[in-house]
Amino acid sequence: MPIDDRLKHNLEIIAKNSNFKTDNSVFDNAIVEESSLPNEEAYRYLSQLELIRLVKIGVRPSGSDRRLINITKLGIEECSVPIDRDIA
Repeated sequence: MPIDDRLKHNLEIIAKNSNFKTDNSVFDNAIVEESSLPNEEAYRYLSQLELIRLVKIGVRPSGSDRRLINITKLGIEECSVPIDRDIA
């Protein structure tokens, strides 16, 4: 499923920071900071990624200003670069 370039950029940041593993969590504020987008826009992209099931966003614990994000298997597949087997 092709996705918008900015969504893909944020997804790739999450994938890289989680070492492409679904059980490695990353903090949302780290993703927002690395994306170099305004906070509101970056958080909107994170919500969109969750809506299309490419990431899972955890519940914000009471008193915390951060949430944990995990990439899904589908998210990892979306980040995978197809291998061109015709290249020698």
